[in-house]
Amino acid sequence: MAQFNGNGGIQINNINMPSGSQPRTVTAWYYATQTSSAAGIIYYGTTSCGEFFEIYTAAGSGGEQPVINGWCSDQHVGISINSGWVFVAFEYTGSSQIGYEGVGGTLYGPVASQYAFKTTPNSPFYIGEGNDSYITPFTGYIANVQVYNTSLSPNEIQALYLEGIGGAPIDLQHLVAWWPLNGNANDYSGNGYNGQTTNVNFVGNWYNGYTPP
Repeated sequence: MAQFNGNGGIQINNINMPSGSQPRTVTAWYYATQTSSAAGIIYYGTTSCGEFFEIYTAAGSGGEQPVINGWCSDQHVGISINSGWVFVAFEYTGSSQIGYEGVGGTLYGPVASQYAFKTTPNSPFYIGEGNDSYITPFTGYIANVQVYNTSLSPNEIQALYLEGIGGAPIDLQHLVAWWPLNGNANDYSGNGYNGQTTNVNFVGNWYNGYTPP
């Protein structure tokens, strides 16, 4: 797993991501050890509304919870938690952004809103940080980030969650990138989108402190 200290992250350049209204899905596992107003898990695109998509954690009265955002309209997903590993997914169907949160053996969602992305200009893909002054670097652990150029079905999202933190990608035909973050920031999809790290440590393994769902 990758350990982030709130002062850096992983950047992947020259990645061929879905753009405009093309469907996409991003999934990840994270464990926040310090909450903030907006600690970045993934980010791609510009800082203009309708030209990016991001997942971040937000502090709340009951703990923290994941938030998805692609049109300057934050959607809180699932429930607030105080500690532990969390599975999160952000999908765009071509007209709606959809979020899921998996924690404690339960998958919450889908949470959906109707938005039509204007475009998603080429940019680096960020893990544990964001290309936005609103987003702060993440503090904690992130593992098993997967990117698809399709909108996965609810059953596929459920299956990914039930696979657990070490689960393999579920749709190889539409897989864009896969960063297990189990010892390095390499892309294991075969597409060669290896990440550049700043102040990131790789510690233990996927199962350190993790209880399967």
